[in-house]
Amino acid sequence: MVCGFAALFAHGRSLRAALGGSDFAAFYCAATLVREGADPYRWMPLEACERERVAKALGDDLAESDFDPAPLPGYAIAPFVPLSLLPYRTAALLWDALLLAAVIASIEVLCALTSLPRIGIAAALVGTAIVASLPYGQIAPLALLALSASGLYLARGRPGPAALCAAVSLVQPQTGLAAFLALILWVPRARPYAAAGAAGLLALSLASVGLRGDLEYLRAVLPVQALAEAPFHIQLSATWLLYFAGVEQNRALWLAQFDYALMLAAGVLLAPRVARALGSKAALVFFPPVLVLLGGTYLHVFQLAAALPFAMLFASRARQGRGAAWAAVALLSVAWQALGSHSMLILGALTVATIVWVAAVKLRIAVRVGLAMACAGFALIEPWAVTHASGVTLRVAQSAAAFEHSGIDMTLAPARHGYELRLAPMLTGASWRTFVEKMPFWLALLLVVGAGPAAVLPPWGYGRGNSKGRKGSLEASEV
Repeated sequence: MVCGFAALFAHGRSLRAALGGSDFAAFYCAATLVREGADPYRWMPLEACERERVAKALGDDLAESDFDPAPLPGYAIAPFVPLSLLPYRTAALLWDALLLAAVIASIEVLCALTSLPRIGIAAALVGTAIVASLPYGQIAPLALLALSASGLYLARGRPGPAALCAAVSLVQPQTGLAAFLALILWVPRARPYAAAGAAGLLALSLASVGLRGDLEYLRAVLPVQALAEAPFHIQLSATWLLYFAGVEQNRALWLAQFDYALMLAAGVLLAPRVARALGSKAALVFFPPVLVLLGGTYLHVFQLAAALPFAMLFASRARQGRGAAWAAVALLSVAWQALGSHSMLILGALTVATIVWVAAVKLRIAVRVGLAMACAGFALIEPWAVTHASGVTLRVAQSAAAFEHSGIDMTLAPARHGYELRLAPMLTGASWRTFVEKMPFWLALLLVVGAGPAAVLPPWGYGRGNSKGRKGSLEASEV
């Protein structure tokens, strides 16, 4: 709870500003439209709701300048429908309380699974699950809890609840899908429960947006949302990286889709080998989401929370490469793109210092203090160093008019979102500065995906290496 209020304070946002600028406004309005029989994926009714029901509910124009789409599948919109029956302010506060409860529950679940200190786990979640999620009402903390619970149930030999939790993690489809497919492929006893979970999600989707809305989401909303944010400066996806490198945005999106499919297949297929190496079935659902985060079509900071369960599991169980895992956890604990205030800098330095203190538990006190202070200093200096990178725009996004006349259905809410982004060059211009500020996140993913499993996986065969003789190691028949 303290971290939740600290995130608001560090952002320099009042509670009213947080409620007005929250993405929950889009989710609330999408659910309202569903309840009233309208299309939640269309621009005009969604924007009208955000302006009339959110801005007026707050008594000012905080939401007037911010229009956000709700690019969620129907089953993810459905839980917001009961909240849409409440006044916006009340609904938003309840939603934030639910997100905070999900973060606290995730800490307990990951503590039970990894036996790491709660303070270290809590510090690890600050950057992605708290700073990047709570002030904006993002759904990532619920996806994190579902993924973490799935891993814990799987580790305890309960494939049924594990499959149901993996199904719930699909509220964040790009990471949840990887965990869900791995569970279906490698845990036969989980398949009936996975089928039941999938059937439940399908029923929720049909009940909320209907078959037409589901098809619209798959065929139009997803690709248009990814294309709309291709040049957005806060994007961490392969789409943005290719755009920065000079690739035309439609081609960049196509290549990023290929990258996602490749990483999805690799993550699912390698999952049992990683699980054996770590001696934990939880890695079956924790590892695939990490791989799909390497690139993909659409990625924000809050979605990186899905990489933390595997990073912390690795840090708690691996005999080699633990340093790389802890470094990844420390890098993911800071919202590097949001370090615009002294309060945020201090919060980032404290989280890094806490994680280093926990990671270096076996070292002498003097060494632990020195490492913690040095890493906290890096968190304070890194934003200053980023400001010295060239801010000259290297890549200018297509104009709003060109985007509007590119054949996209401009009645879609994501299309309108993309149009408004391109009206603000400061949000879409790519420079070395925007590239460098993303590097800590990319480095964290590379550390946990590359240096991590590579350090524990045997070069030949699946049954040798660090998992041999370890309590809880997996047998071939178990995965």
